[in-house]
Amino acid sequence: MNNFLSKKKIHKDSFDGYLKFKSLKKFYKITGRKKHVQTAGKNTEKLKALIKKKSNQEFRNCQVCNSRQKKFLFDKNGFIHVKCKACGFVYVNPILKPKVQERTLKKENSYINVLKNKVNIQLDNFRFRYGLQKININKKKKRILDFGTGYGLFLDNAKKYNWDCFGYEINKDCMKILQNKKINIDNSFKKNFYDAITLWLVFEHVPYPNKLLSKIYLSLKKGGKLLINVPNVNSLSSLILKDKCTMFSGSQHVNHFSDKSLKMILNKNNFRLKSMETIISDAGTVLNYLNYGNTFSKDSKKLSFTDPKFIHKHKLGYTLLAIAEKK
Repeated sequence: MNNFLSKKKIHKDSFDGYLKFKSLKKFYKITGRKKHVQTAGKNTEKLKALIKKKSNQEFRNCQVCNSRQKKFLFDKNGFIHVKCKACGFVYVNPILKPKVQERTLKKENSYINVLKNKVNIQLDNFRFRYGLQKININKKKKRILDFGTGYGLFLDNAKKYNWDCFGYEINKDCMKILQNKKINIDNSFKKNFYDAITLWLVFEHVPYPNKLLSKIYLSLKKGGKLLINVPNVNSLSSLILKDKCTMFSGSQHVNHFSDKSLKMILNKNNFRLKSMETIISDAGTVLNYLNYGNTFSKDSKKLSFTDPKFIHKHKLGYTLLAIAEKK
């Protein structure tokens, strides 16, 4: 079974929900995303109230180049999004103080229900195996840490590739599931211990990413691999929908990386970039928007730049997938 998994190559289109179901509406409904969006909308006013209080606010410089010079972009749900004038990095400023943000994350269960959805699990299994093939470490004894592991689905897949698995997580409900699965918990970053560390759609939540990368660097062995999957601020859907794009959530996603800014922050922290690509075309969202919310109309237009091959060739996919190595 393990040899079969390691040899079978996964294509990125196999876990693209819109391509799988040929319908954005069906994809959202069948994976529980529609219900999550509705629940998240109900929490918006609570988060707006939190960020309005000055005692909850924390201001930051650019996390890539440390510049204070910034340009206002838009206000999303009470959270100001700005762009660094020096390097172009997009981030939220001010943010909720980390302790306040952590309290909201510990109680966040809406998206966990999406992650537990059976159809979503099938798609994520392909995505995680794709990432494991990209890491491509063939040692017999190898350790991996998944930062922000949720309920451990990625680690379930890593075990099938003969990894000794560890997880970092703060959500209380997820912690219970991880303990029942007997997954090793490491919330302290063991030094010079791991052959690989992964961050699946987590890095955008981290208020001070340089501090995290510093800990990861010390925790990895020399030549160890780092996988980062993060929303792409230069994705086609982001460039067209702008503040209407779902990646701009306000309180949750506080840093918005492009391939350029992600490479810069990795280099700054002594990581050598090995590969960078986009995954998840998000073509359905773009087509839905360009066709006034009706992709099923006979008059709806299918444009060449919404073809997944074009999107990924030009790094316009919804998320970036980067593999870096400790120097």
